[in-house]
Order: sequence, then C-alpha cells, then structure tokens
Amino acid sequence: MSQIFSRKNLPEPLFSRVWEDYQIIDEALKVGKKDVLLSITSAGDNVLNLLLNEPIKIVAVDVFAEENSLLELKIAAIKHLSYDEYLCVLGEKEGSRLELYESLKSSLPQYAQCCLKQEHVINGLSSCGKEEFLVLRKGLAESVQDGEMDNLFEACSIEDQVDIFEKLAPKLKTCVGGMFNESGLWTDEQLQDIKNLSGSVDSFIWQRFSHVCKTLLAKNNFYLSWLMREKRGFAPDKNPDFAPPFLTREGFIKLKGLVERIEIYTGSLQDYLAEPSSVMFDKMNLSNIFEFMTKSDTEQLFEDVCNSLKPGGKLCYHTLLTPNKFPSTATVQKMLYLKELSDELYKKNRVYFYSGFHVFGKK
Repeated sequence: MSQIFSRKNLPEPLFSRVWEDYQIIDEALKVGKKDVLLSITSAGDNVLNLLLNEPIKIVAVDVFAEENSLLELKIAAIKHLSYDEYLCVLGEKEGSRLELYESLKSSLPQYAQCCLKQEHVINGLSSCGKEEFLVLRKGLAESVQDGEMDNLFEACSIEDQVDIFEKLAPKLKTCVGGMFNESGLWTDEQLQDIKNLSGSVDSFIWQRFSHVCKTLLAKNNFYLSWLMREKRGFAPDKNPDFAPPFLTREGFIKLKGLVERIEIYTGSLQDYLAEPSSVMFDKMNLSNIFEFMTKSDTEQLFEDVCNSLKPGGKLCYHTLLTPNKFPSTATVQKMLYLKELSDELYKKNRVYFYSGFHVFGKK
C-alpha cells in the first residue's frame, strides 16, 4: 500500500471541497430509490449530492478521519441549523461561524471534534483543505485582473468564451500548467508515467484546461470558478444553478429528511469490504482511489469491489494524471467496461485535471 493510504491522520483535511463533477457521476450511476450505495467520502460533497436521489442507504468510506469529519459536520449542520446558518458554518457565507460550530460540537463524534480546528471554522471550512491551498496559492488572481477573469464566466456562448480565453491564455498558461508541480503528490513512478503520456504535468494540465475552457460554458462551471476566482461570484443562496445541489436551499431542505441514511466508516476500503457486516452494493463511486496504488493492490481491490457489487450493479472512478487503471483479467470476466459511456462523460467533465473517467457494470 502506498504511503498516502497508510497515513491515518493529517494536520488538516486533504480536501475541503470535492473536485469531482457530480453531474457525470450522477449520469454514470443513475442512482435509484431502491439502491444501496458506497462512496469515497472526500469531504462528503458527492455523498450528499448522490443522497438527493433518495437511495436506501449510502456508506461513506475514507481512510482519512479529517475528510469524514467534514461530512459529520455537514450532516449535523443540515439536521440542526437553518439554511443561512448552514452556509455560514461551512464557510460559504459570512456570519458567526465559530458560534454556530460551537452549537453543533456536542452532536459530533469525538474524532470529528478532534479533527476540526477553530481556525478552520473561522477562516471558512470550504477553503481549509491542504491541497486547495497548494492550488489556489499559485496566484491566478495576480496574473489576470478580476474584470478579465469575470468576462470568461459571463460569456453566453462558446464562441464568445473562446475569444476571451484566447486573449487570457498567455497570462494563464504558466500558472495553470504549474499548479500541481509543487504539490508533492506524485511518486517518481507516476512522474515517469505522466512524462510518457504528455511530456510533463504542465503540458497535460494546460491541454485539459484549454479543452474545458473551449468546449464547456464557464458560466455553468463552478468548479472552474472555485479554482480561478476562489469564492468570488459563488453564492449558492442567490444563484443555485451555479452551485452543487447539496449547497442549494432546495437540496438542503430535502437532505434534512435523508441524512440518517448515511453510514460513515473511517478506514481503508479494503478493510471495510472485509468486515463481516459489509453489505452488497448496487452502485459505487470510488473517486480516484486507485491513483496511488501499486498494480497488485489495484487488482486486489478491484476483485474485492467486484465481489461486493450486485449483478447488474455499476461503479465509476476517476484517474488523475497516471495511465488508466483497469482490473485484472480474472475480474474483467465479471465486469463490463462501458467505454462509450465513459468517454462521453469524460468529455463533459467540468474538472479539468483528470486523465479519465471510467464506468463499469457487473455482469
């Protein structure tokens, strides 16, 4: 198992937002009201987005207690706060964040109370993640004036957007391409894989960024806005069409009656699936869990996942900057790779730094 999966505790959450487009996950899995789901937590955003489909149950699994603690807080806020207070305590709106957090603290499990720090709450939980700081500190805002950046998100047609993007491209290229170079995420093996694929991290990231800016309307892409403008232009209470569903007023109200259907597990997915109490699942959202695994670990986990998926069930996952991770020959005999659907959804992916999106069905 790679080092990133062996570290059980971090001084702060790795991610406080989920950088995986919920729309393509939703379209891939087509969650029904009779489904039992499993999802990697990763701060909980897409656990809550998937829950809006009203499945019977969702099991949220993450090896990092810090990520599960964010989901615990979101659930507590949905249960006990008003909508405006919910946005405030999550850092999406100004207000008495610490006071609201203190009112929720006793309803949180002990591990979540230990993981969530006062400075995270005061500064805004939506921006407390380690990797968000590494990405955002590259200073996109320093390279492009606010008005120029905003023009990209106000374009009403792809043609207009492309014109604006081409004018901004020289200023953006160095910042965007270099976003991940100092993150320390990549092993030597992964860096070699990336070099074989695209020549460098910089060139791959710029290619994908350009694709998203030239083919998908930015005015519908809050993921791109988060990266380029941080919170400027993002107000879920005023513009719900430019926000993930779990942050909208309608989503919040609906989730109040659904959050009891979430079960949270802290530990590896392998450990969870090995538990006697583990259930069979209809659908699985596996984030980019295979990214930092060796080939043998990937094949073993694929086998475990396959054995825990009901016939006719579906799973999806992302690959980041390394080559596609596929199951072993033995597992492939039980699974059907939905390549056409995978490719179609990948083209729609509003988050630009992934190299692939993959959907499998259980035979």
